[in-house]
Amino acid sequence: MRKRDLGLAFPLVLKPDVGQRGSGVAFPENESEASQILDYEAGDVIAQAFAPGREFGVFYYRYPGEECGHILSITEKHCPCVIGDGKRNLEQLILDDDRAVCRARFHLRAHSDRLFDIPASGEKIQLVQVGTHTAAAPCS
Repeated sequence: MRKRDLGLAFPLVLKPDVGQRGSGVAFPENESEASQILDYEAGDVIAQAFAPGREFGVFYYRYPGEECGHILSITEKHCPCVIGDGKRNLEQLILDDDRAVCRARFHLRAHSDRLFDIPASGEKIQLVQVGTHTAAAPCS
């Protein structure tokens, strides 16, 4: 494993250099988490600064032998979330949500440390950090 100091601050985005549909994307909060991810990853990894805000996917392809590729589409991604009502806990909100329940096992495991917290009325709980298809983020 090669390490280079790129002057990036945490949180970072680490993702496999060869990937598909967001598989393997991670958001380490500190050097210890980043080291664990890098020790586990078998291939090359791209590290970049985390940029919060709206997320878009660019679908690009290039045929072998072509000098330039083509952009097929640009789509805005919407991360799944639930809205608190001040009564139900996070687990109940996930199970009661028409979209979140489809990936309930994934969301319940990801938020296992706070499933019994009761979000305030109107509080938005984002269920994933990145709008990947593997995390059930629909595109519009």
